[in-house]
This record gives sequence, C-alpha cells and structure tokens, in this order.
Amino acid sequence: TEDRKCKIDNFQLGLCCSEDIFGKTYPARHIPTGFVVCLKIISKREMQHDLDKFIECLKIQVWQNKEYIVDIYGIFE
Repeated sequence: TEDRKCKIDNFQLGLCCSEDIFGKTYPARHIPTGFVVCLKIISKREMQHDLDKFIECLKIQVWQNKEYIVDIYGIFE
C-alpha cells in the first residue's frame, strides 16, 4: 500500500560519512521502526552515465554474504 511505501521522509539522516562516484552515504534511522541503517543517496545522472559499472557494483554487493559488506534492504526513488 501507499502507506508502507518507503520514502526519504521516513528517515532521519546523520552527517555524510562516505562519498564515491555514485553518491553519498549517510547513517540514518528509520523513523517508524527505529532501525539504524546506512542510506546511500545515488545521483541518477552519475548512475546513468556509467550504468554498467553501477550494475556490476550492485551485483557484487547483493551476492556477497560477508559480515563486513552491507546488505541491501530496499531501493526507492
């Protein structure tokens, strides 16, 4: 439902802790649940500019099952 749809307004962002070619990463807290996450805000322009590289990075992150590699819980626009 629309109420359960994730959006940026559902998160309280901290200060930027990392930046790379695709965007910036922020520590964040999901307001409804209190769940602490890192939120990566990706530039659509940069992602589209090098889409193959972005997809390859995403595949590596999804396929890895290591304690030091961040899990992907969802994607929203």
